[in-house]
Formats: sequence, C-alpha cells, structure tokens
Amino acid sequence: FYTYMDWYDEYINDWAPQQNQSLSINDVNGRTNYNIALGYLHQDGMMKINSDNYTRYNANISLTSALNKFISVRTGVMFTRSDYDKPFNYGSG
Repeated sequence: FYTYMDWYDEYINDWAPQQNQSLSINDVNGRTNYNIALGYLHQDGMMKINSDNYTRYNANISLTSALNKFISVRTGVMFTRSDYDKPFNYGSG
C-alpha cells in the first residue's frame, strides 16, 4: 500500500510575511539641516516547522551646517542591528 505525501507542501509555506516600518524627520533651521531616520524590518522564514526569522533595526542621524557661502560641515551616525534566528545552525559557536 502506497500513500502519496507531498513533502514540500508539508514543510514549506506558500508565502512568508514581512513587515517594514520607517520614520524620517527632516528640518532646516537657518544654515543647519538635520535628518533623523529610523527603520524596522521583520520577516518570517519559509519553513512551517522550526522556521527562521530575520529582524533588522536601523537608525541614521545626519547634520549639515553651512559655515559660510563656500564651506559647509556635515556629520552623521548610522546604526544597524540584524538578528537572524537560524534554527538548524549546528556549526557555529
């Protein structure tokens, strides 16, 4: 007796949900411009059982100031954190 089993359908999802949010604030105050940007991304994996997940957080802050008509100074800071949950990662650590 033989029963057909679709193993791909048993273990793999048809789709993987993803969410992405971002917030950006820009302003000009006299000779100074600033930009603040924040972001978040989350994506579930394709496996139905013991799936992987990816999450990323990022921030960007920049400031530009005009000293005179010819010279301006710009500075910025970027931050990114990525978390990747790999359930079958046996080789690390």
